[in-house]
Amino acid sequence: MAAHVVTALEQIKSGQVSLESLKGAVNFACWTEDLALIDYRSLHDFVTRYDGDDAMARVKIWADALYPKYRRIWEMLDRPKTREEWRARKYAR
Repeated sequence: MAAHVVTALEQIKSGQVSLESLKGAVNFACWTEDLALIDYRSLHDFVTRYDGDDAMARVKIWADALYPKYRRIWEMLDRPKTREEWRARKYAR
């Protein structure tokens, strides 16, 4: 899966992520922990309440809407390459 939120959103937008991997992502410590709570809850709802193509269509719309927000954060953090760099820079400020 993704290195951090921006790469995860890029992978979702391009169709490189399966519903099963997203179900795992909402249950384990990974890039999803770096989402705002409201964004995480939306993702969680989509992957747990819907199935197959319907869930993925909703997740792609979600990723398209959130990408600019998290892209700006990524740029403000001086474009970290890994999740560890993302978190270190975010919480060092």
